[in-house]
Amino acid sequence: MKSIKGIGLPDVQAVYSGPEGALWELIMGEQIHIGGFVSSMDLAGKAGIGSGMKGVDFCCCNGAGMRFLVRFQEVAQ
Repeated sequence: MKSIKGIGLPDVQAVYSGPEGALWELIMGEQIHIGGFVSSMDLAGKAGIGSGMKGVDFCCCNGAGMRFLVRFQEVAQ
């Protein structure tokens, strides 16, 4: 991953919690990944993610990816 000097966690948090984050959510909803629901279901199926499994969502923005897996793939946590 490329590092940019002078940009840190507070800067990233400011973007996600500020007007830019609100705009992204307004336009794309909480599921901001390309392909939306259908693509997420396809990827989860190809990865073998299913009922009762546990996972960790890194770089999750607002956690929509993990909430998606919990709700639609019955991931335990």
